[in-house]
Amino acid sequence: MDVNKGERGAVRAARAAEAIGARSLALLRAIDEAVEALELDIELLSNISTAAMELNAELKNNPPKTRMESVDRLVDTLRQGVTTAATVYHTAKQRLAELQEHSNLREDDGITDSCRRYIEAVADVHDALQDLAERIEEVDADFEQPLPGKFASIKDLTASLKA
Repeated sequence: MDVNKGERGAVRAARAAEAIGARSLALLRAIDEAVEALELDIELLSNISTAAMELNAELKNNPPKTRMESVDRLVDTLRQGVTTAATVYHTAKQRLAELQEHSNLREDDGITDSCRRYIEAVADVHDALQDLAERIEEVDADFEQPLPGKFASIKDLTASLKA
């Protein structure tokens, strides 16, 4: 047996082990960074949800005495947030499915758990913004003047709304 061949094989094996270890360390570092970023996003989303829910409760318990200004623009902005949250939710669900198929990830890495919590936080924002938009519309509707008179049919009511 050639001693040099044996040494070269051992060196190659050591280098291969180092490469695997380095890749694993890089993967673990990437996982840690992703989890950290997701945790920051979850905190932000939680703050947004909480603020929307608190404002919703305030409008319910203490409705304004005068009509709010720019209601249409405010509701449109909230609805855009709802639409964006729905898009982010579906994208995040797809990414989670991809992560779960990744052979180098394990459940105890924490990334899939963080992704699930992120998805829940996005859903909470969606619901909170939707509820707030509806509450604002309800509050605004309370300031609408009732239609005068009585209507014998839907046709009569529709005609009065067009006038």
